[in-house]
Amino acid sequence: MRRTITDRELWDLQLFAEEAAESEEPAEEQQEEAKTFTQDEVNEMIKKRLAREKAKLKAETEEAVKTAQAEAAKLAKMNADQKREYEEKKKDEQIAKQQEEIAKLKAETLRAELSRQVGSELQTEGYPATVDVMEFVVGMDAEETKARKDKFISIIQADRKAQAEKRATGTTPKQYGGGQKTDPFASIMKKYKR
Repeated sequence: MRRTITDRELWDLQLFAEEAAESEEPAEEQQEEAKTFTQDEVNEMIKKRLAREKAKLKAETEEAVKTAQAEAAKLAKMNADQKREYEEKKKDEQIAKQQEEIAKLKAETLRAELSRQVGSELQTEGYPATVDVMEFVVGMDAEETKARKDKFISIIQADRKAQAEKRATGTTPKQYGGGQKTDPFASIMKKYKR
């Protein structure tokens, strides 16, 4: 006598097979991860790690000392004029670096001030002054910013004019009935005339 398997039983078998396949993989991984160490092995691993870190720190320290010694030897070999030139060169490099930072800060300050000024002008004139608009409008100096602002305003005005014309321009309504005008009162009377 043959027994048929129902859909439910087939579904249960499929789920059981999938669960078994999933459970086999983690079991193998758990066996590999379950290795235990003795206290002596742990202590040995820690000693090795500390030794590597000490060696790395010692190498870095030695490199820094060598660099400082080379600099000191270089200065010791120089006479008074060469030392003065070397120190002036270092100061000049430092001054140049500071001047670059100052110029950068001034440019950022100017840009922030222009952004604040143009933003308030645009808002009072009724134009959007979002962050994206400010990035587009504000330039590197006042003249460039003014030119960009004027161009932005002209673009917005042209768009507003086009939108207004589009709204004002309509389509002619279609005439039904062959173009003959019909009197609404006559059409109602026609209904009742029979």
